[in-house]
Amino acid sequence: MLKYPKGIKKVLLLSPCGITDYHIKNTNMDPESSSCIFCIKITFPSLFWPCKLRVQSFYNCCCFHNIVKRVYGNYIFKIDEKEIKKNKDGSKFKVDENKMRYIIKKLAILSLDYPNDLYDCIYYIFTMPPPAVLLPIEVKLANTNTKEIIFVFGKDDFMDKTGAYRLSKFNPERYKYFTLSYGGHSFALVNPRELADIIREFF
Repeated sequence: MLKYPKGIKKVLLLSPCGITDYHIKNTNMDPESSSCIFCIKITFPSLFWPCKLRVQSFYNCCCFHNIVKRVYGNYIFKIDEKEIKKNKDGSKFKVDENKMRYIIKKLAILSLDYPNDLYDCIYYIFTMPPPAVLLPIEVKLANTNTKEIIFVFGKDDFMDKTGAYRLSKFNPERYKYFTLSYGGHSFALVNPRELADIIREFF
């Protein structure tokens, strides 16, 4: 989009990472991201990030290997299981929960088994969690000729929304900012109807 702006009229960004430029002073935080819990989410991992201490670091240590594998996989499933049961009309998706538990746990373990050089690459791209990148594109987005850029986040999304929120305040005609009524980072799976309504309206 940044390289070929003439060929693109509208862009839909679903819970994007790397938007926020932390060098911009007087940041107007998204009200939903200014809670105490959000501050804890940023502060706690940031203490370990400079030391390259990640979940994978504990996982690769022999004494924690099995413990992390078991707890990490179950923790991820509990979050998704809670969201899956929150349909907009109060109903529940028809899913095989045992199969869902198996798949999510396998994905969690797979992500923990990535090679160390990949983690080193990620470390040097992201300055700290939640994903804050070394080369943010907030200012570049403000200077594009794209007619409309739409940002969509889940209500309990862990992605940083500050840059998207700030752009929507800067120029609400070009930048649309939406927070879905429920759902985390995987809102496309757990809240597809509300997302579909936004897509239909703008595309």
